[in-house]
Amino acid sequence: MIKLVGNNSLEKERILKLCKEVVSPNEIFASCFYGPGIYGYGDEESDINVMLVISRYPPKISTFSKQMNGVNLSILAIDKKVFESDVGHGEFGELVAEIITQPFQPWMKPKYLEKMELRMKKRFVLELLKNVILQYPELSMELLINPDYFMYEVMRRRARLFPPIMHNLVRVFRGKARKKNIDFIMKGYRKALRRLERENFVALSDGYVKINKKFIESTKVQSRKFSTIFNSIQKTLLSYIKGISSKILTAFLHGQMPLAENSLQKDEVELLKQLEETEKYLLMPTPLGPVPLSDKTDIKDFVLKTVPSRTVLKISIEEMGGVLNSIFLLHIKKNNTTKRVVVKKFEDWLGLKWFPLALWTLGTKSFAVLSTTRLKREYSINQFLRNKGFVVPRILYVSLKRRLIFEDFVEGEKISEIVKNIIISSPNENMGNSVEIIEKVGEELAKVHALDIALGDCKPENMLVTNDERFCFLDLEQATRNGNQPWDIAEFLYYSGHYILPTHSDKAAKKIASSFIEGYLRAGGKRENIKKAASAKYTKVFSIFTLPNIILSMASICRKMAEDDRNKQVARMKLDAPKDQLIFT
Repeated sequence: MIKLVGNNSLEKERILKLCKEVVSPNEIFASCFYGPGIYGYGDEESDINVMLVISRYPPKISTFSKQMNGVNLSILAIDKKVFESDVGHGEFGELVAEIITQPFQPWMKPKYLEKMELRMKKRFVLELLKNVILQYPELSMELLINPDYFMYEVMRRRARLFPPIMHNLVRVFRGKARKKNIDFIMKGYRKALRRLERENFVALSDGYVKINKKFIESTKVQSRKFSTIFNSIQKTLLSYIKGISSKILTAFLHGQMPLAENSLQKDEVELLKQLEETEKYLLMPTPLGPVPLSDKTDIKDFVLKTVPSRTVLKISIEEMGGVLNSIFLLHIKKNNTTKRVVVKKFEDWLGLKWFPLALWTLGTKSFAVLSTTRLKREYSINQFLRNKGFVVPRILYVSLKRRLIFEDFVEGEKISEIVKNIIISSPNENMGNSVEIIEKVGEELAKVHALDIALGDCKPENMLVTNDERFCFLDLEQATRNGNQPWDIAEFLYYSGHYILPTHSDKAAKKIASSFIEGYLRAGGKRENIKKAASAKYTKVFSIFTLPNIILSMASICRKMAEDDRNKQVARMKLDAPKDQLIFT
């Protein structure tokens, strides 16, 4: 980065004298240099660009051109309030404030200009964090953000809105000055991030930015009332309407040195490619290291990543079924050991695949349809539950672009098989162990619900008991925060009931329902969820494939046990209340 004036007082005096000719020197509040010389691609004949922040300037914004020793001096004068409004709120499309987001050399009031730079970059970071939360609502709690994301994403948006700026950005990011310019720009963003960490918006760790949970939740609440995604775009369009942008843009781009057309096009292509891939700075943690959202790893690439080079191995793939997704079991055999990895490819639920499911749950439950949405839910809820101590398949790798999740194969017995064993058992057969497992299902689900998580697809076949007798949730692609908890209960019970044939008695249904509910309530599950699961809103959904008497029997158990739990709680309150206090029920 070239210093235009440095300690050359004579040159400063000449520049100041020319500035006095266009604005009153007593009203110059702050100033800085920008342009080719500062960005590192200027020479002795390049224009000198100076911005003057004026205390009171009725024209608001003006541009002037003066000659100094055969070199053009381009002066941009702006009213202080207008400048601060553009910095703080993007009032004029941030085209003036754009100057201090790029490398600049302070001249007068450097601390003020640095303060303005920090304020603007802090606002940019907050706006981009909100956009990340709204774009990736499930992933946002798990994402690791490379700080470079903020610099490139701001530039990407600016270049899309104002294509002429692209020529300037290319020069800033080319040649020997590239590293110095990036360091200068990122210094301001890092200061902004440290400030936001102190204000509890983010946490900084190991070179990454992690969004705080409270900020995520408050942003989601705000998004229901206001849309902030296109906030900057709307402000920029407003500046066009005001007719200001042409003046600013002309001043900002004035005097830029021409480059050879072929060289410029090549650099533009490279920079555009980099700007269009800002997702590579948003990463998902995995055991194999953080994976960028732009990753395009396929099954073959995954094997190469996980197996050392030149290792002799045998690979085989078998289908594991899956109606709405493609699921494969990958066998990686090395020497005398075999590693099994489940590969889940998420398909979009469109047309005939989706319609029956939507029709089946109409008015009761909505399902995520898009493959990427379901993949994000599977990943984020899996990571969340795992961090809370629940047993879930360990996710080894994620490829969002390929819509693939690679996870450990978990051995064990499906809960659906245990349900079937209870159904077909004889009246005198001791099913104590199976009943205890169903109670455990209820307990684990209550613990999940206590974290404000609803599984969304709570069929017995999506759960299993591992070989070391731990309980494991398998399928989390419909899981959500603050979701429909009564649906989880209804689906587990009434879907279990569809295994009961007309030749079976309803004793198994009662045993399954009572065991599950007992475990759920014992672990602190809400009885309101049990009561709601017994309502017609939920029972009607499963009447298509579960016998009516089975549904009625299970719903009756739900209502009775919910009421019994209420009565027990009232009784406890009466016992615990002072003698002279009257309790009304």
